[in-house]
Amino acid sequence: MEAASKLMFSIDLLPQVSKHIEFLERVAEVPDLKDENVLRRAVYRYEKYWLPLAAVHRDKCLAAPLDIEWIWHCHMLSPNNYESDCISLVGVVVSHTFYNKQEREQSLQVAKNGWVQMYGDKDEPFTMEFSKLDIDAVETFRSSLSYDLVAAALRQSTFYDKISSIEYKNENELENANERYKQYIYLCKLLPQLSLTPSISMDLLWHTHQANPHVYKFDMEKILRRLLLHDDTNTDHGEGSKLHKATQLTKTSWEKIYNEPFESCIKLYCYAQCWSSKCYGICRC
Repeated sequence: MEAASKLMFSIDLLPQVSKHIEFLERVAEVPDLKDENVLRRAVYRYEKYWLPLAAVHRDKCLAAPLDIEWIWHCHMLSPNNYESDCISLVGVVVSHTFYNKQEREQSLQVAKNGWVQMYGDKDEPFTMEFSKLDIDAVETFRSSLSYDLVAAALRQSTFYDKISSIEYKNENELENANERYKQYIYLCKLLPQLSLTPSISMDLLWHTHQANPHVYKFDMEKILRRLLLHDDTNTDHGEGSKLHKATQLTKTSWEKIYNEPFESCIKLYCYAQCWSSKCYGICRC
C-alpha cells in the first residue's frame, strides 16, 4: 500500500540497523553475558552508576561498557518501563543511539572520563572483568526498576541467532526489511484494537527504532498517537496459544490490506510458524 511506503521516521533506520547488528554480534561473542550473576552485576552497574552518569551527560549520548550496554538495550525494548524508570530514577529519559566501532571507541572514552570523574575507578571500575566477578556487591542490592532486566536479557540472548543467517548486511535486504517495518507500523495504525505480531525482519527494525528512545516516542506519537509497546514476555508459540492466534490474525490482516503474503522473502523465516523448528531461511510463509 502506497500510504505505508510514505511513512516517514525522524531518523534513517538503515545505518542504525547495521550498527545494531554489529552490537548484537559483539554481545553474542561474550558467553558471560548469558550468566545470571554477570547480568545481575550489570543491572547493578546500570542502575546505580550508568543512568546517573548518562543523565548528567545527556547531551553527549554516551556509549556504555558492553555489559551495561546490553542491559540498557534490553530496558529500551520495554519503552513504557524504560521511560517511567528513567524519570523515576534520574528525572530524564536518557537518550541512546548505535555507533560504529570507531564512533563507539570515541564515545566510550568520553564516558570513561566522566565515570572516573564522578565515581573514581576503584570501587566500581568502568570496565568489568568477567573473570574477576565480585557478586558480593549485589547480594544486598534491590533494584528499583519496574522491569526484570536479568530475565529480559536472557530472553533476548537468542535474538542474534534468529537473524544471523539472514543477509541483513545486504543493502537490498535491509531496504526490504525497512519497507516491511513501515507496513507493520501502518497496519498497527489501521487496526489499533488488534495485538499484531511482527516477523523477525520487522522485529529487528522495531528493536532498532526503540533503541533510539526519543526518536521512537516522537515517531509513534506522530504516526499512531500512542506509544506502540513491545512485549517479549510471552514466549509460548504453540498452536492455539495467544501468541500463535495473534500471529495468524496478523497474517490474515496483512494479506487483506496489502494483498501479499505476510512474509514472502525466502530468506526471512516466519516469526511464529518456524520458531520451534528453527528453519532459518528455508521456508516460505
